[in-house]
Amino acid sequence: MPVGWLDAGGRGPMNLSFPWPRGRPKTKKLHQNGHDTSREDVPYFALEVSDSKRVEEELNEASSAYNKPDNLRTAAIIVSWMSVIFSFFSGVAAVVISEFVDSESLFGYGLDAVLDSLSSVAVIWRFYGKGSSAAAEAKERKACIVISLFFFISAFSLLFKSAEALSKGEEKEDEENRILTDVFSGICGAISIVLASLKVYLGLKLNSRALLTDSIITYVGATMSFLGILGVEVYRIEDSVWYLDAVFGLGCGVFLLGFGTKLLLQMTCFYPKHRVLEDEEES
Repeated sequence: MPVGWLDAGGRGPMNLSFPWPRGRPKTKKLHQNGHDTSREDVPYFALEVSDSKRVEEELNEASSAYNKPDNLRTAAIIVSWMSVIFSFFSGVAAVVISEFVDSESLFGYGLDAVLDSLSSVAVIWRFYGKGSSAAAEAKERKACIVISLFFFISAFSLLFKSAEALSKGEEKEDEENRILTDVFSGICGAISIVLASLKVYLGLKLNSRALLTDSIITYVGATMSFLGILGVEVYRIEDSVWYLDAVFGLGCGVFLLGFGTKLLLQMTCFYPKHRVLEDEEES
């Protein structure tokens, strides 16, 4: 059919369409990467750089929960180092003093404080260095698993010590030992509350479960300190409740055991499998 019989749309006299190249609608020519080549005012390499920047911004936004500002990360490391130093030395001193005054609560604080210093080391390891969100999450998970093991050690030791004290029965305590226990426990408890509160604040800001879990160990240590003071003072007034100190130790031991079990299960058995694979790839 002659070309002159067709109109601009490629249709013939009977309004029939023919597959004529001139009648095909024009479309934008796209580059194989999907860029519009008609945008001649913007160089292609500029579009490519712009796209890469956008992808990078999205990745940074996705990992913002793990890569927070350096000042918060530095603060978390400083607080953890303070916890390591204070908890270790006060814990060792508390264990030694507890042997002289025979206080289960003071022994519980000392043991908890030593383990608190070790768990703070795990937190320091978690926040050192920078990496992708997957790498940070992998370190977070490993730190939580290590901390949960410290919960078990502290719980079993405290339960054993408290049960042993209950089996021995009542033991008298002189006035000098009571004053020493009260002063030491009060100072350690107050400092522990400050450190634990700082850990909670930074843990919420950094969205760090490891730091929040570490704060629980510190809070338990502070609780043991004040319960030790309460037990000594109540015993001074009414010696028939000599077992109160050991009961406090049993209660804290059961709490540590339950929380440690819950944390370990969440980080192992109930941890999403696809995230475990990502953690292994990053490591």
